[in-house]
Amino acid sequence: MHHLREAGVPFNITSHDKTYLSAPRFIHILALGYFLSQLPSVNPPLWTSDASPFRLIGRHGLLIFASGTVLALVCQAVMMARPEAAWVPWVLPAVGTAALYGIAWTCRTSRRVLTAPAAPAERNPVQDSARFAAPAAEPRP
Repeated sequence: MHHLREAGVPFNITSHDKTYLSAPRFIHILALGYFLSQLPSVNPPLWTSDASPFRLIGRHGLLIFASGTVLALVCQAVMMARPEAAWVPWVLPAVGTAALYGIAWTCRTSRRVLTAPAAPAERNPVQDSARFAAPAAEPRP
């Protein structure tokens, strides 16, 4: 390795220091995820009804990410408050996943309600014309 370093090979390849490897590892994980998602054997199972919760969570990615961050902080506080409870690390992931699915489902349902077309208001032509009619003249004494 010393000879490679002397030859000008970058230090992150010739040394055992892993400080600067987080960005390349992240890029490799993203590339691997993209590659696997493009395989023909992966796409058909994703369109079954069994995968619909994953698609729903994926459609609301930013909301789920933000909610998951807050939920992780809350769950970490719960785990620190109850370190002797052995059931907490086993139950919280399932509860958190169900909560995130519930948040995505609520978002989808509220979006459907908010974007539903409103029923047309019934119009009464007599009341509409009376509302816009000129005020009656006052009688003169």
